[in-house]
Amino acid sequence: MVLDFALRYGSKIYELPFAIQLNDFIAEKHPGTENAYASFMSKVTIKDERPFDYDIYMNHVLDHQGYRFFQASFDPDEKGTRLSVNHDFWGTWITYIGYFLLYIGLMGIMFFGKTRFKDLAESLDKLKEKKKLLTTIVLLIGLTMSLHAQEHTEDDGHDHSQAPTRHQIDSLIKSSIVAKEHADKFGKLVIQDEGGRMKPINTFSSELLRKLSLKDTYLDFSSDQVFLSMIMNPAVWYNAEFIALDKKAQNDSIRQIIGIPKGQKYVKATDFFNSDGTYKLEPFLREATATNNPNKFQQDFKDANIRLSLLNQALGQDIVKIFPLLNDENNKWISAVEYRGGQIQVQDSLYANFIKNAMPYYLMTLGKAQQTGDYSEADRLLAAFKQNQVNNGSEVLPSDKKINTEIIYNKLDIFNRLYQYYALVGVLFFFILIFQIFKDRSISAYRDLLFQRSHLFVFPPAYSRFNFKMVHFWTRPVE
Repeated sequence: MVLDFALRYGSKIYELPFAIQLNDFIAEKHPGTENAYASFMSKVTIKDERPFDYDIYMNHVLDHQGYRFFQASFDPDEKGTRLSVNHDFWGTWITYIGYFLLYIGLMGIMFFGKTRFKDLAESLDKLKEKKKLLTTIVLLIGLTMSLHAQEHTEDDGHDHSQAPTRHQIDSLIKSSIVAKEHADKFGKLVIQDEGGRMKPINTFSSELLRKLSLKDTYLDFSSDQVFLSMIMNPAVWYNAEFIALDKKAQNDSIRQIIGIPKGQKYVKATDFFNSDGTYKLEPFLREATATNNPNKFQQDFKDANIRLSLLNQALGQDIVKIFPLLNDENNKWISAVEYRGGQIQVQDSLYANFIKNAMPYYLMTLGKAQQTGDYSEADRLLAAFKQNQVNNGSEVLPSDKKINTEIIYNKLDIFNRLYQYYALVGVLFFFILIFQIFKDRSISAYRDLLFQRSHLFVFPPAYSRFNFKMVHFWTRPVE
């Protein structure tokens, strides 16, 4: 007699009461990328008593007979899909009910009964502490501003003798600024960023200036004007004092390393390098990037390095990817600098010549327009860039409506404005709370005084009851 048996170790296998057949798997990549997937979807057929087709993708779950199928991942060759399955009817409903009860409880804590939220409104001691904290913050801000007003000293460890002054640099920048009307047209030109996102140049220039200087403008010039000036005169901007080291100008360690006075908020790109070209932050960046939990000073080192890298990217024109590659399956766009590097091959010689020479010619035309004030030729070149994008990159080119909407969104700067409005409303509510607290205390004191006076005289029973009722009436709003 022979016994056949099998032993298996691992996850338990469940058989579905129905079958699922994969008809097609579709993976879409971000334009110009190889491994950055924008979305992926499984087109399946459910084989049951009543077969039906269904598409499973992100936030589009298949629910059938108590089973829930989620799009989890896929095979590297993009020919197979992997779905995660959930089958827990009671657990799902218990979870939803738990979330609902949690929400009801939070609402009850905030708005009903004698809660901590209401107790805070009656605490003057807490308000006094907040007032002291506010006073301390104001003093710190005043101290920071006074430190920012300090001038360079001779023994600050940094040689400024041969460096151009800030006034000289600002004068050179002003002389290289193009007309705002033309800069606005340049800002509507679409580029493809490193992640494959198609966006107007205005979006990049706005992000660039905000990250570098923590401001929306520089010398009252728009971000598009600043970016064009960077492209035309990179050497000037390497010496421009507009890079913010940190938001609060409190990291004096990094200032001591690069050789600038304590409290100075803005620095130049050249401040980060020694006379022999060595990068001053390099030894400290190795330590900052080696840890997964950097402290505040290490994070400031990393942020400063990111800002400097972003400036190099802008001054080197690497980001100006305005030229679509012909017949590219990933709809990749490139810059003139990228093409001249020799890594990209373009079969069409005429188009290759256009990519190579169009941007330098445009910058030369801008230089002439600054002297004459006539931007008609530069405008025609921008129109040619735009038409080339329409002809060769229409599959990923956003519509004019989307471009204009995104530019309006950039200029509105909604979140910074909301921060100001929230702060204003918060201060208003703060004073209303103080007024309400003192008002309640004055009413309570008046009520106690009225009770005391009522006991100084002897009234007949009828008058005493009348007096009590009157006092009760006046104190009802307090209750």
